[in-house]
Amino acid sequence: TWTPVMKKYNSSNNTWVNATMADNGTVQIAKYVKVGRICTIYLHWDGWQQSDANYAVIGGLPFASMGSGGGHGTVSYTDAFTSNQNQGIYISTNTTLMQFYHSSNAWNGWSSSSNRNIHLGLTYQTA
Repeated sequence: TWTPVMKKYNSSNNTWVNATMADNGTVQIAKYVKVGRICTIYLHWDGWQQSDANYAVIGGLPFASMGSGGGHGTVSYTDAFTSNQNQGIYISTNTTLMQFYHSSNAWNGWSSSSNRNIHLGLTYQTA
C-alpha cells in the first residue's frame, strides 16, 4: 500500500507542503505494483475535503520518479476539481508528486466542497 497526501504550493519558498484537510475522508484503495523500474498505482479516495490547496497535487507516491520524469495516468471518476474535469496526470522529475492539469495545459485546482471523490490509476518510471 501507499499513503496519498493532499499538497499545496508554498510560493514563499517554492515548495510543496501538506494541505489543510477539513475532512480526511476514507482511502478505500491505495495500492501499487512495482516491476523493475515501472510502478503502477491505484487510488480510490472518497469523502474528503481540503481547505486551502490552490493546485491539484497528490503526494506520497511509493517511489520517486526517474530523472527525466515520465508517467501517465487516467482519472476514471472525480468530482474534486474546481475547473474543467478533462485533466491529465503529470509526474515531474525526481518527485513523489502527481499534478493535475486541465485541457488548456493549466493547473487544475481542488474544490473545497465537502465529500469529494477521486478514482485514478497511474503508471510511471522510478528512479
